Amino acid sequence: MEKFNWPKIHKTESMVEDYAYGIVESNIIDYFQVEELTDITVEQMDEVIEFKDNYNEYSVLYSAFNSIIDVWTMEAEAS
Repeated sequence: MEKFNWPKIHKTESMVEDYAYGIVESNIIDYFQVEELTDITVEQMDEVIEFKDNYNEYSVLYSAFNSIIDVWTMEAEAS
């Protein structure tokens, strides 16, 4: 019997990461009633960071929060 294998599992992981990112981003945008992530203020992002820091670090969404925070930070520094 052939051992279990999952060809191209990285594609599935990428899809799950993208989906989680989209859900977290949508919830942040909806909560703060802004058009896009770049419209979030420093104070609002501090709230998001505080929420993330008190959230379950083993959650599927935790890395999405980190990615969103990183993207927001890079964009804020660039402007």
